[in-house]
Parts: sequence; C-alpha cells; structure tokens
Amino acid sequence: MRNILIIILYTLKELFARKLFIAFGIISTIAIGVIWLILANGSVMINQFGSSNLNFEEMEKVVIGFEISAILFLSDLFILIAIFSSANLIPSMLEKGTIDVFLSKPISRIQLISGKYLGGVTFVFLNMTYLVVGIFLVVSFYFNLWSFTVLLAIPVITFTFALLNIFLLISGLLTRGSALGMIITYFYFIVLSPILAARDSVSNFIDSGFLKQTLDVLYYILPQVHDIVKTVFKQILLQNENVQYELILYSSLFLIIGLSLSFFIFEKKDL
Repeated sequence: MRNILIIILYTLKELFARKLFIAFGIISTIAIGVIWLILANGSVMINQFGSSNLNFEEMEKVVIGFEISAILFLSDLFILIAIFSSANLIPSMLEKGTIDVFLSKPISRIQLISGKYLGGVTFVFLNMTYLVVGIFLVVSFYFNLWSFTVLLAIPVITFTFALLNIFLLISGLLTRGSALGMIITYFYFIVLSPILAARDSVSNFIDSGFLKQTLDVLYYILPQVHDIVKTVFKQILLQNENVQYELILYSSLFLIIGLSLSFFIFEKKDL
C-alpha cells in the first residue's frame, strides 16, 4: 500500500509540474466567481424566493436544481480536460529510462500501474472537490439553504472519470502512446455513451434486429458514464424512490474487469 501511495504522490507531482493543478484551479475559481456575481446581481430573484409561496421542500428542489445544473455543466468540461491531461501518464511511464528506474525499485508492476491509475483519479477528485465545494458554499450562502447531499457530486463525477480512465490505461499499455486512447475515450464520452443512455429511443429508429441486440449488449458491458451522472445522481438528490443503482453496479464490474485486464497486460509486457 505504501508503494502505491508513493506512486500516487509522484503522479500528482508530475501533473503539478505541468501546471495542470493551476489551470484547473483558475478555471474553477473563475466559474465560482461567475456564479457568485450572478447571484449577487440577482437580488430580486433571491428576494422573491424569500417571499414566495414555495414551501421548504420546493425551495430545496429549486436550489438543488440550480447547483446540479452548474456542477454538471462544468464537470463535463473538466472531464474533457482531465482526459487530455491524463492520457500521457502511462505512455510517459513506459518510456525507456523512466520505466527502468521504476522497475529497479522494490515495487511490483501491479503496484506501479495501480499508483499511476489512482494518481490520475486522485487528480480529478481534488479538483472536483474544490469546484463542487466552492459552488455549494456560494449557492447555499445566498439562498440560506444547505443541502449537503449535493456534495455527492464529488464521488459520482470522480467515479465517472475512473471509468473513462480505464480506456486510457489499457490503450496506453497496448500502444505506448496517448493519441488512440484520447480518441477512444472522447468518442465514448461524447458520442457513444449518450447514444447508449437513450437506447430505448434510438431502437425505435433501427430496423435491424442485430443492431438492436448490439446496442443492448454494449449498454450492459460498457460503463454508463452518461446515465450515472445525468440520471442516478439527479435521482439521489431529488430523492427519487426508483434510483437506478444497477447502473453503478454494472459500471463497477467494468472497472474491476478493466483493471484486472490492465494488470495482466502489464505483467506480460516485455519492457
């Protein structure tokens, strides 16, 4: 465990050296500032909340809805940037000289790959914590309504990136490059995942039974990053009785299988 922690810290240091923490921090600070300005200059809207006929539960849903909209919009942007930022972590580790130094240390290959993977995930976790907590404090202060369940966005969005990071991990191990991994991950996140999330509607426009079956298979074997954030997260916050926790289960199985496959590839890889 100590070796994995050392590699995680090394990876975070590597990302910090690339000024990525600073870039994310600036973007988050600007976003939080913009939200604060919108609320500060929207005193009429805030006063209307105070004097409206909405009960506490209705007001809570409105405030949570505002926080969700801001967080989800920015989280998509952050994930896109995080994919680009993390794509080269594995290829850079596999460079001749660098990998020799790592393997010369008393550390196993599984510990090494786990630390690099978790380092990228931790990077997203830290940045999302700053962003979400900042938005939560600003919005909650102005509406004087503190719904701490909004902070669930931190682990949910981090988990989403952890799923996407599997594509970068395996692709980096197989190709020793970052380009293919970025292309695959961006395509899945931007194009394929939303299609799978809307597979019931999409199926109505498909005549081929084979394509419909293919769509269903892909839905259950690939991580549902779109549904986890856009559907499950909202269902939990809005206290929906029929939360689709099975989507998290399917995606967790993908994560376990993906990590296991990456361990196998790295153990067998000739370096």
